Amino acid sequence: MIVVPALHPAALLRGRDNDSGLAKFEVTCVADIAKAIRLTHNRPVWDERAIFERDSVGRLVCLFPTVEEVERFCAAAEGFPLALDTETTGESTLDCRLLCCGFASANGSVMCVPFLRKGGGRYWSPYDEIRVREAVAKLLASTRTPKIIHNKSFDQIVLWANGLPVLGETFCTMQAHHCIDAELPHGLGYCGTRHLDIRYWKDDVKGDEGWLNMDETILRLYNLRDCLVALRLMPVFAGELSRLSLWPLFHEEQALATLMARATIRGLSLDFVRRDGGQEVDPKTGQLVNVKGLGPQLREQMNNALGLLKYVAGDSGFDPMKPTAVRSLLFDRLRLPIVKMAQSGNHPSTDKEAMVLLALAADNDWQRAAIKGLADFRTAQKYLSTFVDGLPVLGDQALHVSWKLLTVSGRFASSPNAQNWGKKIKKIFKAHAGYKLVGADLSQAELRAIGYFASDRRLLEMYAKNLNVHTVNLAMSLKVRPPIGHKDLDSATEQYIREQMPLLVGGDFSQLMEMKGEALKGARTLIKNDTFGRNYGAIEDTVFTVLRSKRDPDTNELLFPGLLRSEVEANGVMWRKLNVDIMKWWSTIQNSVKAKGYYRDPVSGRLHWFRAGFKQNDILNRPIQGIIASIVNKRMLEIQDVYDKETGGAALIVQQVHDAVNAEAPDGYEKRAAEVMNEKLDQRVDLSELGHPSAHFPADPALIGTHLDQV
Repeated sequence: MIVVPALHPAALLRGRDNDSGLAKFEVTCVADIAKAIRLTHNRPVWDERAIFERDSVGRLVCLFPTVEEVERFCAAAEGFPLALDTETTGESTLDCRLLCCGFASANGSVMCVPFLRKGGGRYWSPYDEIRVREAVAKLLASTRTPKIIHNKSFDQIVLWANGLPVLGETFCTMQAHHCIDAELPHGLGYCGTRHLDIRYWKDDVKGDEGWLNMDETILRLYNLRDCLVALRLMPVFAGELSRLSLWPLFHEEQALATLMARATIRGLSLDFVRRDGGQEVDPKTGQLVNVKGLGPQLREQMNNALGLLKYVAGDSGFDPMKPTAVRSLLFDRLRLPIVKMAQSGNHPSTDKEAMVLLALAADNDWQRAAIKGLADFRTAQKYLSTFVDGLPVLGDQALHVSWKLLTVSGRFASSPNAQNWGKKIKKIFKAHAGYKLVGADLSQAELRAIGYFASDRRLLEMYAKNLNVHTVNLAMSLKVRPPIGHKDLDSATEQYIREQMPLLVGGDFSQLMEMKGEALKGARTLIKNDTFGRNYGAIEDTVFTVLRSKRDPDTNELLFPGLLRSEVEANGVMWRKLNVDIMKWWSTIQNSVKAKGYYRDPVSGRLHWFRAGFKQNDILNRPIQGIIASIVNKRMLEIQDVYDKETGGAALIVQQVHDAVNAEAPDGYEKRAAEVMNEKLDQRVDLSELGHPSAHFPADPALIGTHLDQV
């Protein structure tokens, strides 16, 4: 017998000992060895004979069915647990073509229902397809038939888009595995090979041919094997969810997946005038105004950057898209030091990390101009290809983002990425006609979480008194302050600084230097970024490198080009003096995780296994990100529940940005939608496990607007 491991050996040989590499796969390799030993003594129990049922003329009934056979299967399968899986022409859920849909029933029968033949021709005649769709639709809509799907977020949307909605109870094996062990892969190939005595089958369809041109027998066999694997994984994962007390988390994740599938279907409407240029009505004057558009702006940025690079390179034919030309400019002409080698080891790297280090090493105007020009060119080129030329907008003029809840922290991820847009990108997305956008985010959520985890009395006191924490840190660390009466220096914050400054760091309020305008904004941004890095245990070199390389998301200019290493070190001395409780928590949490081998989130119950080793940054980072994700995820379900009851689904959450939520509400309901959002987000959290029965993570007042940059 040949035993194929759950992970290809080449993947391990190429990997590195980090989160995405070798260390976390130890449990998988051990399980593979145990399986190999077991299967040398026992025959595998895997049985797929149902797939190969033939009729009197040798036709594979389950792969090339007749209308009557599909109808009989659907009627007999109703009431039994049913695994299903779709094969499509692409990864996009709403504009792909449905090739076939496979089913594996707990009654022992299987059926692949084809819709397209090889090459794209229809499998059924028009009349027969009506009968087939009616039978399949009835089975999928049956609330008596529990459904089992691997990657429910994808298959449910595909079937909905093809007029075949899946109703009733569903069990997503991918989401279950994410709850059980978020650090490991969640693909069906990994899950099936890792947890079942089955040969690896996913290479059956690998090759250069497109799905539409694949051999029909191979494709449909593959499809039904997927269904059988999902059907047999369900009880395995159900047992693990029970053993680890993770059923509440699983049900929550399933509900969240359904909610964000609805967000995918709704989509984010694109403002083509703001993207491509044209005229729009000024809301203040009611007059038509010319809008340059994001695309023309980016092309102008690319041309300006290219002109600068050609001038610095002394070459009118310089091409920043050619790596050899870029290396020649940076390392031969400008004599910049080699700060990083490419992965191949054959030449200096010019990737994003290398450019950050080169920006630190630049010591003359020519070098700085070249690095700035490359940064501007690459940013514009990336934005053009992502948001102008390559944005997958459908016929309804909306971007239908796919949302997945499969990250290690429990945060949502999206494709294309819709969670780190700057204002210039947000401006090109608007509410659908007849709707408004409503958005709110938790106020300084991560810093509040650190206060609760560390039981930092000073930090919690400031939040309890509703003080401006960043202004306090600015005064204590940098010895500067906003003007008296400034929005960031209210009377309570001023009084706190006056009282605490002599006790904590020495000196007096009168000695603080007053700052205004851009200088004040820059100082606040510096201290906020410095503080966040240190709260997660970043060392001085990391803090300095990150701060020196940080750029304004809208202008692409370096935020702190003149920052000195000595200034960062001085900030570190002051941070350690002010944050003794946080450093004590570092030691406590690391000792606890290492002793137990895992960390359990106090809000969601999510387990963090640290399969890749007990690295300080991970141990400090995951509890903070995890608890914020847990809070926001729960609140999203509560918000949407009210929206559904009050608007029948017309008001809908359409975007989640880690600690922020954006919804689309019908005209006339937007104020109520904002009210609901704040009511739910402002609820207190029971953190008795951490010694805080009533923790508060308040939200900033919800905003209402027509475009994303307004919320």
